[in-house]
Amino acid sequence: MLLNRSETLRLLIASDSADGAERIVSSLKNSGIATRPTRVEDLEDMHQHLDEGNFDILMAAESLGDASYEDLLNDVRTLERDIPVIIIMTQADISVQSRALDIGAADAVPVDEPKLIALVIRRELANLYARRAQRRLESALHEAESRNRLLLDNSRDAIAYLHDGMHIYANEAYIELFGYTKADNLDGMPVIDLVDPKDLANFKNYLKAYSSKGEAPTSELRFHGLRNDGQTINAMMTLSSASYEGEPCTQIIIRIDQGEEVRAELAEKLREASTLDTLTGLGNRNLFESSLEKAVSQARSREHTFALLYISIDHFNTHTATFGLAGSDSITQEIATHLTEHLGRDHVFRFADSTFTALMLDTDATQVEKTAGQLLEHVKAQVLELPDGRNVQLTLSAGAVCFGETARNPDDLLSLAAAEKARASERGGHALSIYDPAQNAMQSSTAMLELLQAALEKNQFKLLYQSLVDVNSEGIGFYEVYLRLPLNDGEVLEPDQFLPTAQHEKLATKIDRWVLLNACKQLKDHIKHEPNSRLLINLSGESLLEPGLAAWVGKLARATSKRPGTLVLQFQEQDITNYLKQAGALALALKEVGCDLSISRFGCSLDPMNTLRHVEASYIKLDGSFTQDLGSEENLASIRQLTAEINGLDKKIIVPYVESTAVLTKLWSAGVRYLQGYFLHRPEEKLGANPDEEH
Repeated sequence: MLLNRSETLRLLIASDSADGAERIVSSLKNSGIATRPTRVEDLEDMHQHLDEGNFDILMAAESLGDASYEDLLNDVRTLERDIPVIIIMTQADISVQSRALDIGAADAVPVDEPKLIALVIRRELANLYARRAQRRLESALHEAESRNRLLLDNSRDAIAYLHDGMHIYANEAYIELFGYTKADNLDGMPVIDLVDPKDLANFKNYLKAYSSKGEAPTSELRFHGLRNDGQTINAMMTLSSASYEGEPCTQIIIRIDQGEEVRAELAEKLREASTLDTLTGLGNRNLFESSLEKAVSQARSREHTFALLYISIDHFNTHTATFGLAGSDSITQEIATHLTEHLGRDHVFRFADSTFTALMLDTDATQVEKTAGQLLEHVKAQVLELPDGRNVQLTLSAGAVCFGETARNPDDLLSLAAAEKARASERGGHALSIYDPAQNAMQSSTAMLELLQAALEKNQFKLLYQSLVDVNSEGIGFYEVYLRLPLNDGEVLEPDQFLPTAQHEKLATKIDRWVLLNACKQLKDHIKHEPNSRLLINLSGESLLEPGLAAWVGKLARATSKRPGTLVLQFQEQDITNYLKQAGALALALKEVGCDLSISRFGCSLDPMNTLRHVEASYIKLDGSFTQDLGSEENLASIRQLTAEINGLDKKIIVPYVESTAVLTKLWSAGVRYLQGYFLHRPEEKLGANPDEEH
């Protein structure tokens, strides 16, 4: 689905009505879905665009000329294109919706339900992206299986694949080990035919244990293999799940058993050392991490639900300082015993010095609260006698997160549980905190508001500057300004992540002013070395409504540089079209004070040139989707046509996302004025920094 404002929906609209199509596009933009639409008026035109273009969604009216939506859906089906089709009904009609769904539409939605349309589009985009990802993964899987087959064929280990106990593949080492000359001799042969009759019972039990649990036994099976010439070999076998030509199967690896008992014992000890904690005998962090990954996999496949507990001993450092290492070891062992009694040894792990984790199976928040609460009370009631005879009473703090079919990845789940444990500790210890998704959703906007307010008060925002390359000049002196918000944990938020809250809480204009002031401070110092430097500063749509903005920016520009045109204010096309009248007035007012206006993400409306009839913009920055589509001749032709129309109005064109020599070459002759991208120059924290020196 569209996760941020930087993504653009490629939308094909099949409709006779230009006004109706424009209403759809406008409603999508108002719902936060950036859209680059194209309208077609007949099936032939639709065919051509689907053949040549790269669209995400097709929205169609109930009728298109003489064709019905049924004709349209049938035509789309014949093209064998993976594109969701949404029928826009003139009014809610269950019979139309049912019929449309029956013949292949993704949905049918009334035209007067813009919120529903936006929700359906987000859903279908999520499904579309998932299908595309699946196809990429299937292709990668096929390549991986091909490489794996090559490795298997050349492996020195004797390896075979079984399906229902029958050989479906064997490599050369396996064939030679059992005295055969080619793989065809083994195809379809039951694996039990290669086992000495006296070992058949154990062999079958080993296979049965694997089949019932769906996982390999922890130990290898020793048996006597039967060669084609009647001789026997001392063999060891291990099993694991695999796939062969897309079908699930069992991989079998056979090794010669040389009777090295010491080696087997050592291997077992190494296995234990790698998975068990020596102090408590519990599973260690490595075993926990693999167990959590398995639990997430089972939860996503709806086999089980789980709860992850993150448990710490309160005031452990104080206990260590008071009772010494021997005392802290006793405390750790005692807590491990109580955790095992309440949660089961196989489900508890020692994660760190004073921290334990546990996985509870087929449970929910209510059961977690009951079980963990009983555990905390039980531990608090105990009086532990330490090796030196002193006594101590202990308490625990715990955090928990429940997960099922929609489980996050293991690292995120662990972070959530640890954060809940921290909240429990902040309450003084001896407490349990369980992650509540609903409460977290309600608090997230409040937390973001507090973060933004603090950033404004403490000057915590950060600016980045990216050069724009003038194709008519070798000089670099035009920089676009980007806003970022660094967090304490090292993460850096982009505007897509915090601007919605800022706009809702009426902070967007304050942030815009902060950007203008701080960018101009840097520019004032920089123009001492590069006098012709200019800034392209991105502002929110709310600033279009701010009275007196042009006059204030004019004073700021004069205080920064005596040269006119130093500051260019940039607004997204969606904001410009939403406030067309105000944008037109601001563009004229900026001209009067020696500044300019730019429109970014241009080309995302059905008639983008209409905007330029109302707004005197000096610069036009095309939407990034145009650059990403340059592999198609049709798209290259469309960008050339658009740039020709814009140049005809004497506007300077900026093209972003120039990330390769091929793109650069195509754009150089396309009539654009400025090029921008990581391939040319990366954004830098310091204005005018030389990326070649720092990267």
